[in-house]
Amino acid sequence: MVEAAACAATWIDSLLFHEGDLLSGGVQGELRHVRYQLERILAHLPDYDDVYAFMIIDWIEEIAYDVEDAIDRCIHSCFLPSGSVTHINTIPGIGVKVEMIGKLADLLERYRPGLVGGLKQVSQRSSSTSLRGEIMDTVASSYHDLPYYLKPCFLYLATFAEDSEISAGMLTRMWIAEGFVIEAEGGEMLEDAAGQYLEQLISRSMVQVVRRSYTGKVETCRLQNIMRSFCLSISEERGFLGMGSSQFKCRRLIIINGLPVFAGAAGALGTTYPYIISAIDASRSSDAHKSLSLRSLQFGIDCMPIDGLITEDLNLQPVCMKFKLLRVLSLWGIQTSDNTLPDEIGTLKFLRYLGLRFTNITTIPQHIEGLLSLLTLDYRDIRSTTNEFDDFGVRNVCRVSNVLWNLKQLRHLFFPGYDLHRSENTLKLHTLNNLQILWNVPADILTISELERLSTSLQKLQIIGISSKEKLAAVLRSSCIKSGSLCKLNLSWAQDVELQSLKALNHCQRLRELLLRGRVGEGLPLSFPHNLAVLELSHSELKLEDSVSTLGKLQFLKLLKLLRSYTGAQLTCTANSFPQLEELFLVDLLYLVEWRMEEGAMPRLKKLMITNCNKLRKLPEALKCVTPLEKLVISDMPIQFCCRLEPPLHDREKVGTSKSGEDWHIIQHIPSVQVDHFQGTDQ
Repeated sequence: MVEAAACAATWIDSLLFHEGDLLSGGVQGELRHVRYQLERILAHLPDYDDVYAFMIIDWIEEIAYDVEDAIDRCIHSCFLPSGSVTHINTIPGIGVKVEMIGKLADLLERYRPGLVGGLKQVSQRSSSTSLRGEIMDTVASSYHDLPYYLKPCFLYLATFAEDSEISAGMLTRMWIAEGFVIEAEGGEMLEDAAGQYLEQLISRSMVQVVRRSYTGKVETCRLQNIMRSFCLSISEERGFLGMGSSQFKCRRLIIINGLPVFAGAAGALGTTYPYIISAIDASRSSDAHKSLSLRSLQFGIDCMPIDGLITEDLNLQPVCMKFKLLRVLSLWGIQTSDNTLPDEIGTLKFLRYLGLRFTNITTIPQHIEGLLSLLTLDYRDIRSTTNEFDDFGVRNVCRVSNVLWNLKQLRHLFFPGYDLHRSENTLKLHTLNNLQILWNVPADILTISELERLSTSLQKLQIIGISSKEKLAAVLRSSCIKSGSLCKLNLSWAQDVELQSLKALNHCQRLRELLLRGRVGEGLPLSFPHNLAVLELSHSELKLEDSVSTLGKLQFLKLLKLLRSYTGAQLTCTANSFPQLEELFLVDLLYLVEWRMEEGAMPRLKKLMITNCNKLRKLPEALKCVTPLEKLVISDMPIQFCCRLEPPLHDREKVGTSKSGEDWHIIQHIPSVQVDHFQGTDQ
């Protein structure tokens, strides 16, 4: 089918882009020739309408997959001690396959009738056999109308569990690792191109948006059940995805909550987790050529694993030994007996995505330095049973060898935060020049010099637990801040550390999201990049009202969170301030007594949340003029404050105060109002 040729063509592009320096000039030239032949097939196949169309499509599918296997084995041989491959024709059988692709391209070009119809017949054949009904016909038609580069991306959505809310970031990073996304002309980033792929699927109603960020990017999405059923059927039929046979002929093996994606394929290997583990382990004795076909092995990509559901230990050594061509290895929720990755992990030279979320893996060994193609290391949310704490009472269980600096292709690096062991051995990261995301990294594992030299290509940065003013200053003068490339910045520092200057952020004109947790120097003017859409200030302890009022001048601000960040008694929002603000959170402003708001302020506010501001007397009168306001949440507030918001009652004694309902007219236009007062005496 056309997606088979498309996958092979896209994989060649990705291979030349990521591993081109491992290939000789002769091999690169031959791969480009194969890529050209596949392009010819893709150009003419959609117009081909002939009685032999199905036969030709099947040929293309099998040949394209065989060529992809041969190419991967060729690259794999380059890593072997005896590897000296200079031409892909030296791989057994590859010369015949390449020749057949060329002949098929010639055939389609020579006899092209110029009428669209071949793929319509494929759609009709699919719907008449396994995909019955008008709805499936519509889905099949929409699928076949997709550009070739979107077809594998769409099918890949079936790797996620039914009805699951899919992280767009995780999805696009996996697309990149699989080779579905290549860098576009004009220097477009891989991540931006992947985001556009997702937007195209959304615009075609193939994927549903669940939530967007305030910067407009998709945060989570969902695949409708009917769409997922179609994806599973096509993927299983074509070997794109599935449980596969005991020879693992499928490209991608997905195991969710200890069970395979395809119930129908589970019979041969068993339907429970232990049988699957045994099958992987037993596959070491299978034919080596067939085992190389597996490109992706994923466990439990649905939601946070349910306690007790997966209790058996997985032996990862045979996985690393058997499946040498893996590009994606996601171990979501699995357990190992020794809480570590095997040394053999370093033999997976093609691996681009390593996901360890919700595992019990607390040690990343030195052998990970062999993953020279790695693009993503996701080491968050570790579920260790070890109770080891440092001198400050912080859990201290995860250890990472100081070899990450050698993974020069790394683009996305997620750490386990405070769970990471802080010792005398710090990490070196400044050599990672391609890094786009560095997230949840404790400052203590980096020296001041490392903090100053972080990659200038960083788009998202989170550093936590900054323990000294020297390190905080080093972060703010780092290369990534000066480069102006950051779009999201999240910093937190210790209570005894005080932020002295925000001038460095003037370089970050692309910054859209900023989260600062820690004390800010008294009298420090709050000057932020004007493009901010999201701002969260926590534990800032600002005292001057003007410091907070200046935030109203941010013309593009849509979300503002003030969490224990202001110690003043009065807060004033002037007319025309906060022109784009849609959500406002006031949390733990313990000294706030009066909130003044002029008419015309916050004209687009949709959600307001006030929590534990226990001295605040009432809501501002001008809030009644904010007609877009859809939701008001009041929690942990004094009884007297909450009673003012009650609807008027004829029997005042039921409430016990003459102030009941006094401010009802301010909020009566709001569709959703939730008021929960705390138990205790009023203050």
